Amino acid sequence: MFIYERHTLSRTNYVLRVSISNTKVSVLEWIRDTIGAGNIVETKRNSEKHALGYLLMINSQAALSLLEQIKPHVHLKDRQVTIAIVFQKNLKNPKLKAELEWQLESRLQIMELNKRGSKS
Repeated sequence: MFIYERHTLSRTNYVLRVSISNTKVSVLEWIRDTIGAGNIVETKRNSEKHALGYLLMINSQAALSLLEQIKPHVHLKDRQVTIAIVFQKNLKNPKLKAELEWQLESRLQIMELNKRGSKS
């Protein structure tokens, strides 16, 4: 999961996204159909030797719903899940949504925790 930066002509927005990758599109289709949200895209291969990959992307409120449901079962990415849930819930508050500083801080915290070798 991550928080990405989206730029429009008038401002910058931060958006929560949960992504799940797999080489079997049927697995991702089952997840998408079970949770009722998300889009599946084919990923680029770095080499012809690599298997074709797919990515299920779940954004914003749908991502929040998914994370709230799986939180009791998450152990390795518990801190990221907690930050993401708080982030998305805070976006419902118009005053907080207008303040970008805390949104950027949430994004940077998740990026740091997602680094390879990070102690999450």
